[in-house]
Amino acid sequence: MNKEKMNNKDFIREVSKKTGFTMNDIKTVYDAGAEVVKENLVNDISTAPFQGMIIYPATYNNTVTFPRARFGKAFHDLSPIS
Repeated sequence: MNKEKMNNKDFIREVSKKTGFTMNDIKTVYDAGAEVVKENLVNDISTAPFQGMIIYPATYNNTVTFPRARFGKAFHDLSPIS
């Protein structure tokens, strides 16, 4: 069973509808935000790009570093999936 996935363009479109900002403006901000997250990961810094979400660098076997995410209280009120 495949789960649905919203692609980046559709995500930007939905944010545009909710905020009234243009899709181009939102894309510019999100692209810059992604660069900040990447730079922080390289520098071993955790980043909270959204309320209740933290992206942090994780290391496996002291050799491979990769991004991980944690979700806080802002995401805890989701209904359980049955």
